[in-house]
Amino acid sequence: MPALSEARPITEPRRKAPEIAIPQTQSVPPPTQPAPPPVQAAQPIPPPPAAVTAPAAVVPSAPAAQPKIVPMTDEQRVVTALQRADTYMKANRYQEARTVLEDAAKSGNPRLLLALGETFDPLYLRESYPRLVRTGDPEKALEYYEQARRAGAPGLDVRVNALKTLAGPKR
Repeated sequence: MPALSEARPITEPRRKAPEIAIPQTQSVPPPTQPAPPPVQAAQPIPPPPAAVTAPAAVVPSAPAAQPKIVPMTDEQRVVTALQRADTYMKANRYQEARTVLEDAAKSGNPRLLLALGETFDPLYLRESYPRLVRTGDPEKALEYYEQARRAGAPGLDVRVNALKTLAGPKR
């Protein structure tokens, strides 16, 4: 059998199907049944039984209990603000992160003030968010670090000294 690539198209003419003679039958007389009655106008649909049409009695129930709104604790607010700010920073949206932290830091929380200072700290940004386009503002970072220190944030001496070295002498 030749391969498909070697196959040649069939060029023979098609043959006609043989003609078959169909014997003729006698015609069948029309049925002797009476003709159906003429179509009448649509009759109205009877109403459903009374049990179905009457709606169930509506019994007023007591109002649905409203969910109790529990205010967030200060710690929950701090954690939420830090998580939101971190999400914004990872997305290179530092301005939104700063806005979240600035609003939350109005409470004077040292962790929030520290985090706000970090969004301006070029050393911290290079280390923690290397993809971030913004280089930071050492003077702003120092300002927020000082506020955090006054609010009670521990261990800022190393960061503050590194930034002071980077920022240079005050003019």
